[in-house]
Amino acid sequence: MKMMRKISLYSNENFPFDMVLCLRELNYNVLTSNEAGQANPGIPDQDVLAFATKENRVVITLNRNDFLKLHNSGIKHSGIIICKDGSLFLITLVLLIFKLYYI
Repeated sequence: MKMMRKISLYSNENFPFDMVLCLRELNYNVLTSNEAGQANPGIPDQDVLAFATKENRVVITLNRNDFLKLHNSGIKHSGIIICKDGSLFLITLVLLIFKLYYI
């Protein structure tokens, strides 16, 4: 049987707030960049990832290209969930969180 653990999330400014509310309804601890005082499009993605890592949170974002590059660069982090915008958005999100939830 796999061990379950709840993850804490950090949504950057491009992640839809209505999805943050849905995650909170599912009892996920989600901190938004706005709530953290970090909602500025001028903040480099590397700094977003560093902040989330310092807070022991997994970044949740729609910014696939930049965060995939950061992950592939070998920078240590607490995790990155890259969601797809569009009709499969919610399904993708749920599947990724389910996968992280049961580790």
